[in-house]
Amino acid sequence: MIHVIATDLDHTLLRENHALSKETAKVLSHLHDQGLKVILASGRPVPGLTDLNAQLGLMQPEDYSIYLNGALVLNNRTGYEIYSRTLTAETLEAVGQFAQQEAIPVEYISADTVYSTTDFGRSSYSTFAPKGMKFSYVKQAEFFPRKPIYKIGFANEPLRIDALQATIKMLNVSVTRSRREFLELMPLGVNKAVGLEKVVHQLGYNAQQVMAFGDEENDLEMLRYAGVSIAVANAQTKVKAVARYITDTNEVDGVAQFLKSWFSTSS
Repeated sequence: MIHVIATDLDHTLLRENHALSKETAKVLSHLHDQGLKVILASGRPVPGLTDLNAQLGLMQPEDYSIYLNGALVLNNRTGYEIYSRTLTAETLEAVGQFAQQEAIPVEYISADTVYSTTDFGRSSYSTFAPKGMKFSYVKQAEFFPRKPIYKIGFANEPLRIDALQATIKMLNVSVTRSRREFLELMPLGVNKAVGLEKVVHQLGYNAQQVMAFGDEENDLEMLRYAGVSIAVANAQTKVKAVARYITDTNEVDGVAQFLKSWFSTSS
């Protein structure tokens, strides 16, 4: 029996305008009211989930969210941290050198702030970053993080990101993408499945009692972990290949459609 629903946000749960449809909100809120745990699992930092958790009513004592591709897991109500992994100073330095060699801006992302380098102009990250994120623009030589850094990002055209992904060779990071134009580096071994497993264990459940939805590369481990895995129709081919089921696209509320069918509920 499924007790936990974990879902990616961008291009999965949310429509292309970054909004949660009324239908999807009603279905998830209903299932949460019935006792299922609904967990937002995203590459976003903390401010990117705050409004969504409030909109869905995910503020009970045992409600949790997975941030930054699994590098940070917090209780929605209290902010209590049940898991975190940060990047080392050595890794930050190495990535900075790589960015200089590649002549590309880099985003150093804390729980609530993006430190964006401007040596080679500003990146496009601010154009698709979640609302509420604070940006601090700095030169690489002036970047001295005052907060823990959970994730590093490179935002550029998809072909440039393809080339960067093929080029970057660092032994102490995990590399993934949450969209075609954004390459993301986390501490080695960190992914959404790691964060989800921490929550599932905290709640006293197991992987077979988990249902997960996703669309992109950074969802692969979470879909492999879940007992029931679903890709939206607009997902990357490699994501569809690992999912047990395919639902409709995010633009027509594919997640809500599947949930209503599986749980035989109406909104």
